[in-house]
Amino acid sequence: MALLNMSRDRKMRGHLSQYYASVLINKEWVVPVDKDHKVYPVSSDVRDSQNRTVITAYAVERPDGQWALMLINKDHDNPQPVRIVFRDSGDKTDRVYRGPLKVVNWGAAQYVWHPAGADSYADPENPPVTTTITAGPDTAFTLPKASITVIVGKPGGQ
Repeated sequence: MALLNMSRDRKMRGHLSQYYASVLINKEWVVPVDKDHKVYPVSSDVRDSQNRTVITAYAVERPDGQWALMLINKDHDNPQPVRIVFRDSGDKTDRVYRGPLKVVNWGAAQYVWHPAGADSYADPENPPVTTTITAGPDTAFTLPKASITVIVGKPGGQ
């Protein structure tokens, strides 16, 4: 898998989308340590007008004690609002993110590919955007169109 956009004379012209996706997965969603991460199943009920699921999500409990969600908005035209609930199927309790959260977005606002054969390029070609928010029981998130969002923090009671 190529990560760099190279010119015909082998000069770097920029990064490919795979590079930024790899950074989000390996440095934001999981932590680069030699310790176990616990991956959990996730479901989404966000659907488009043709009843297709447009949000795919992945949850991991990291060794640093934080929970990280990676959410992919596959809708290329619309941002999607989501509410996140952590449901413990064992004791039937729900939790939500509470307190400070790190939110990292990367999508169409940061990167647009322009196909032109061997002269293809990205413009804009910007790295992910990181913000910090304080979450509570009513916090909703808006996932930008055509984006990957990683949310990292600790869930608490409803």
